[in-house]
Amino acid sequence: MNTYLKGGISGDFHFLIEQTHKVESRADDLRDATNELMYSRALIPESREDIMALLEKVDEISDQADRVSKRINIMTMKKRV
Repeated sequence: MNTYLKGGISGDFHFLIEQTHKVESRADDLRDATNELMYSRALIPESREDIMALLEKVDEISDQADRVSKRINIMTMKKRV
């Protein structure tokens, strides 16, 4: 966001959009791997539920960052057309 606010749509902003998407995808992969690990080990169901609920909330942060950066890019492209 700081890059966009300081310089608008730039090469740096596009680079950061790509990086944000990669981080969001990696967060999804980590969430899925953690879920698989927890269910393959002997964790009590209540613990699994609590941990997965926390991971889902944390994952929402990266999802929203990805969506917002893409939306800013799309909206500024529409203004140019």
